[in-house]
Amino acid sequence: MAITFAVAGPADEADIRRLLRENPLGGGWEISLEREPDGLGGPHLPGERCTVVIARDSADGTAVGLCERLVRPAWIAGQKRLLPYLGALRIARSHRHRIAILRGGFQTLRDHAERADECPFALTSIAADNGPAQRLLTAGLKGFPRYRPIGSLATLMFRARACPADPDIFEAGPEDLPEISAFLAREGARRQFAPTWDEIAGEGLPGLSFLALRRAGAVVGTIGVWDQSQWRQVVVRGLPPLARGLRGGFNLVAPLLAMPAIPGVGERIEQAFMPALAASGDDPALALRLVRAALSQAASRGLRVGTLGLPVEHPWRAVLKRRVRAIEYLTDLYAVHWPEVDPQFEPREIRPVFPDVSLL
Repeated sequence: MAITFAVAGPADEADIRRLLRENPLGGGWEISLEREPDGLGGPHLPGERCTVVIARDSADGTAVGLCERLVRPAWIAGQKRLLPYLGALRIARSHRHRIAILRGGFQTLRDHAERADECPFALTSIAADNGPAQRLLTAGLKGFPRYRPIGSLATLMFRARACPADPDIFEAGPEDLPEISAFLAREGARRQFAPTWDEIAGEGLPGLSFLALRRAGAVVGTIGVWDQSQWRQVVVRGLPPLARGLRGGFNLVAPLLAMPAIPGVGERIEQAFMPALAASGDDPALALRLVRAALSQAASRGLRVGTLGLPVEHPWRAVLKRRVRAIEYLTDLYAVHWPEVDPQFEPREIRPVFPDVSLL
């Protein structure tokens, strides 16, 4: 069966939305990451590069596959680099198990997207319980890039709820953003794959507000509250058997437990991403205060969930799960590079792996 590959343009926009809607991420939790009302829309941030490849069945022109390569500045081994993210990898159910579609999509991205000033690898994630995808993509098949494991990420989903105001935490105004950006640069350099936030010192970003904690006149902690629902939606398409069976009873007591409700199939998760959580000295008490303040602001915006990504081994994970409680979704992170290309980084870097979960 002949398949054609091309860089997507405005004429492909509706097919992009359909492929994302009809082909959720695999694993126990089936989640579709959708883009309404524009499959190519959303705020393209300063310095960002985005290439979407779409695959079509030559027989009738039907769109059967999709892949995206997004490039943003990030901290790698203490240096600012242009880091590609590989995502939105979808194949229509009618064309599953056709290796040529994956192979052709990867090659098209390589031919049309890679640039010499970027990192020689891309960052991607696969659900920890999606065994079929992990086995296929890490098998080292001919014509495929190599998937090199670099760590695991815990995505924590907290119930958004009002909390007492913290007198040391304030919502940043335009005059505060340069100081917050400088603080995040110092903290980001200690992390691996943490995004840079230079752009917030300019005009800011749509839907994003920053909270900061000040002590003795200096910013010592930050967190973002980012509502991306105007251009990106997270919809539940399937539940693990246990969650499906317990959903009714659990949701009755979830408010008493301060836990997020288990959403139903077809339900959109009204969430705020909480990026840029940073605290001087990685102080867990400061992190806890910032998360609570962010959840309170998310609730005031009418959102029901706050979403935060942390390395699975980071001490904040245990503290937050114990003190705030959360539903957890685990993914494995990979550096994707071609066999003949050296990814040029040490996977055992002592810096914790801190990518922006909203890009994965």
